[in-house]
Amino acid sequence: MAAISSSAITLAIARMDCTADKLYTLSEGTKETLKGLTDTVSIRFYYSKDVAKMPVYFKNYAMRVEDLLQEYKQVAGKKLEIKKLNPKPDTDAEDSANLDGISGKSLDVFGDEQIYLGLAVSCGNRTEAIPFLSPDREKLLEYDLTRAIVGVKSAKKPKVGVISALKIMGYEEKGYYRRIETIRGYFNFNMDLLKPGVRKELFGTNPVYTKTRDSVPTIYRANAKIKNSLIADGCVIDGEVENCVLFRGVTVAKGAKLKNCVIMQDGYIEEDVELENVIFDKAVTIRSHSRLVGPGQYPIVIGKNITL
Repeated sequence: MAAISSSAITLAIARMDCTADKLYTLSEGTKETLKGLTDTVSIRFYYSKDVAKMPVYFKNYAMRVEDLLQEYKQVAGKKLEIKKLNPKPDTDAEDSANLDGISGKSLDVFGDEQIYLGLAVSCGNRTEAIPFLSPDREKLLEYDLTRAIVGVKSAKKPKVGVISALKIMGYEEKGYYRRIETIRGYFNFNMDLLKPGVRKELFGTNPVYTKTRDSVPTIYRANAKIKNSLIADGCVIDGEVENCVLFRGVTVAKGAKLKNCVIMQDGYIEEDVELENVIFDKAVTIRSHSRLVGPGQYPIVIGKNITL
């Protein structure tokens, strides 16, 4: 008979990565980054775990993100702090998410309920955010997270290298640029285009050419009131438009009021409609006397060819 002392056994948490692409096996570069931390880095993981209508694929993805964060913690040790927050309306967690630049995502077109699934990484007075963790970018999750850690632990901007057999050359862009990964990012970029300085920087010296679709000039009828908006050709405007981007062929009928909207090609806004903080895809029609107002932090999005 052999006696085994429990004190002689050390248990370690381990996880087998059975994914085809080894999505959850940390790369050597990530391990070196984590082991080389000299200052404490904090990661705040925002996840609306109590939302009743949370899609199953989001729940599963959130669990995989938590697993990956645990892998980071095991390698970095005390130099990495991970805090999990559950943003609910009118809570400190929601305020923290907004301050960190983490955006909620609407589960329906009316924006009644939003989910948070994002990360904020900070070190000292530097913070970098991943506003929304899309399952579509799962293969790039480790890259995005490690890049954020490198960005906050260094006062200088990180330089990312690409190893490839192709002849790929780097170019440092010092002017205006935006990386659009979320609906909110797309909306904010369109609002930026309403600033004359941004338009001049983007298009002043290097014009951007697009597919030609010759149309008649936009018609502004007697009731049209336009303020700080970009309106393409082929539109018919007989209502009020403020801080909006209207694509070709959009109709805004009499009595309609649009504010902070992006209306894509061939949208039709009937009489006495009120729209604010919305994005319409192509060929959307909204009937008379309708009202659609999205929250300021996240616009309402309507898919193409829909009639409301």
